[in-house]
Amino acid sequence: MIQWLHEAVILWQRAAEGLCHNYADEYGVPVKVARLAQTFGAGVSKNDNRVFAQFARSVINNNDIILHTKGEGCHSYCYTIDAISAMLYLLLRGENGEAYNVANSETYISIRNMAEFVVENFNPKHVKSCHYSCKKEWAIHQQQSYDLIQSVSTS
Repeated sequence: MIQWLHEAVILWQRAAEGLCHNYADEYGVPVKVARLAQTFGAGVSKNDNRVFAQFARSVINNNDIILHTKGEGCHSYCYTIDAISAMLYLLLRGENGEAYNVANSETYISIRNMAEFVVENFNPKHVKSCHYSCKKEWAIHQQQSYDLIQSVSTS
């Protein structure tokens, strides 16, 4: 069920991008599409269920980090203010009807490596380990390539 839903969301996103592109071509609608990588930072809910939020909660609560997969999936991440800067940049300088991937290529990391980084760098005296639990094996397809939109601050 989860795999089907994820694939459906991807199709809906592509359909919306296609409509934006077509309306820009046919009617001159000034539209740009920003495909955001995993975005984190100020405003992330305490109940957020994404891995970086789960890892942060584990450290704050002095709990071990337990991976429910082997953690091989790799993603790029983008800080909130950088994502906002990129979207403003796209609005001002992007081409109408085009889609842009917004991510920071320097943050491309596997879930396992992120967990190990968190264990080693944040509260290492209390969070002792990062281990894999084979009770839940979930295979979720993730798009693994993102382009970097240079932030306005580096332009």
